[in-house]
Amino acid sequence: MTRIILCGANGKMGKVIQSVVSARENCRIVAGVDFNTESTSFPVYKSLAEITEEADVIIDFSNPALLESLLDYSVNKNLPVVIATTGYDENQKKMIEKASQNAPVFFTYNMSIGINLLANLAKKAVSVLGDDFDIEIVEKHHNQKIDAPSGTALMLADAICEEIEKPMNYEQL
Repeated sequence: MTRIILCGANGKMGKVIQSVVSARENCRIVAGVDFNTESTSFPVYKSLAEITEEADVIIDFSNPALLESLLDYSVNKNLPVVIATTGYDENQKKMIEKASQNAPVFFTYNMSIGINLLANLAKKAVSVLGDDFDIEIVEKHHNQKIDAPSGTALMLADAICEEIEKPMNYEQL
């Protein structure tokens, strides 16, 4: 049985993860972290430091503000962490990379198989089309979108940049 700590437990994706895990027999959420400590089928704390439950993995769909404590907790407990939060700055991305040298870290901007396929298709398009074409990523979101450009747009841009020789500018209009 895989025991999970869920960061962002009462957010939109936290509720999705709760639903997915509740339908499985091989894992369970033992604790959550959220600013909203609304009662669930497991205890929810305001910070990782308050957690007393033992776990096998942390799943993070929270907020970039939690990153430093998340990584410290993961490294100190040698606990694998899945980071699916977006909106990190370059310094925070370096923190993630550094933590990955001391604890297992899986970090992605988007968990969707469709978006990961799209990123691979974009890389293939660049290799086929070459420098004869300009690349532009245009995105549109609901009015509650926190990070712009989105993690998905950055993921696609990073994938494209892996295939080109000249660096790209990431501009926000």
